[in-house]
Amino acid sequence: MANKRGIKGDVNFLTNEVLVDGIMMMSLYQDKGEEIMQYLEKVAVSRNQFISAIQNPTAKRERLLPEDRKKNRVARSKAMKSMINEHFDVFSKSLDATYEFLGTLSGDVK
Repeated sequence: MANKRGIKGDVNFLTNEVLVDGIMMMSLYQDKGEEIMQYLEKVAVSRNQFISAIQNPTAKRERLLPEDRKKNRVARSKAMKSMINEHFDVFSKSLDATYEFLGTLSGDVK
């Protein structure tokens, strides 16, 4: 599994790319500005939820004894990976929906 810093950096990069593309499309298609803004807000909300979930896992403040930490390391790692995958799926679906909408504006998708 990649480290949290790398995942957050990638998520921020993807978010910035879609926001820049959306802002450029808003300048080209001013009559569709509100619709574009709604899609961009969905991306920003899903990004914020994903980053929050990475930074604040459910058992973050839980203190374990050293032997319990060793014994449950694999289970905790699997739980973290599945949580990251779930939140990334939501995030990627919002990115895909936004780019699909932006593509229909420019006539690339038919």
